[in-house]
Amino acid sequence: MNITPRKSETDPIVQLLESDAYPDAQKLAEAIVKTAFDALLRREWWLTVVDVDGLTIAYGLSPTERQAELAELGGGFRRMVLPVASAQGTLQRQATLEAPPKSSNTGPEPRARKPRGSAR
Repeated sequence: MNITPRKSETDPIVQLLESDAYPDAQKLAEAIVKTAFDALLRREWWLTVVDVDGLTIAYGLSPTERQAELAELGGGFRRMVLPVASAQGTLQRQATLEAPPKSSNTGPEPRARKPRGSAR
């Protein structure tokens, strides 16, 4: 898998390497692994799935939809590329769904009409 590190992923690791907060290389290495794992959880990933004689097989994750489409697989009758939501992406979508609707500023609301035949 070819992955391009993002600045938002490398900056926290650079901070760890430049800090004097860890007593030895082992503790620093553990912090780097945890930080890198957390950064990768925030990405969106793509899963390639094939159906071979009724058996569904999911192949590893790809960092882009195009890479998932290009994955070299054995012969399958149906092939799908599915997005895998990141933890951060899921939380962002949930926040969007729960946010109050934006008000449209189209002017004053129309007045309610009185029903016909009502007393004046």
